[in-house]
Amino acid sequence: MKKIKPTEEKKPQPQIMNIGKTLVLILTYPDNSIPIELAWWFMNRGFNPNNIATLCEKGMYDVVRNKALKSVEPLLDKFEWLMLIDNDMRPNNLTDMFLLEQGDNDVVACNYKTIDTATITPDAFHLGLVRIKTSKVKELFALSKKDGKPLFAFPRNADNSQLVGCECSWFASRLKEVGAKIVRIGWADHYKSKFN
Repeated sequence: MKKIKPTEEKKPQPQIMNIGKTLVLILTYPDNSIPIELAWWFMNRGFNPNNIATLCEKGMYDVVRNKALKSVEPLLDKFEWLMLIDNDMRPNNLTDMFLLEQGDNDVVACNYKTIDTATITPDAFHLGLVRIKTSKVKELFALSKKDGKPLFAFPRNADNSQLVGCECSWFASRLKEVGAKIVRIGWADHYKSKFN
């Protein structure tokens, strides 16, 4: 009598996000350059150079990030994802996990070493390398127009005498206001230059 082996159920393989439908926005202050490590990573992952925008702007981080998002607002309908990356981020072999589809999550943030505790909770993140569904970015713009609050700001205590977070935590709270689901995955290196 033959033994019948139970059929093994094949687990679905993780899929790469739709790179062709991703708009990349790199903040390039102070020298308006894209480091070779970033350029190489984007090229080798199949990103279209025509879908990569840059902004080199000096100023308070929250003001610069508000200006950056405003600059790409007219392009959002053409894309599924908006990837924000600072030019001091350095992808490594653990960063590719960040490119994998993450179910119904609207925000996928990459982990990296920082000097503060903004990423203690699972749905908190820093903005060095993050991707957001463009539908949620459009909802954020609509919310901002409705309530008059910016997309990015430095949160302060009740009497405005002390900062209590970074512009990243403000942005994360705004995303939660529009019902965004957030996940952190993957790791990147964070290279701080003499200009930072």
